[in-house]
Amino acid sequence: MRSPRNGMVATWPITRSTNSGATSMTDWRLQFTLPENASISNACCAQLAQSGTQYTLDAREL
Repeated sequence: MRSPRNGMVATWPITRSTNSGATSMTDWRLQFTLPENASISNACCAQLAQSGTQYTLDAREL
């Protein structure tokens, strides 16, 4: 992670763990809630949707 002026940039790998090991995933959806004073302005490699404090990052809609 790095913190640019007035914000933050973060990267998280999304992997699938199985008995045979971990593999990268290209078909995923992540839903989460942020505090009211936090926001996401853009996302790379995923479609970003927001409803109030609820966010969805979706690679399936790329």
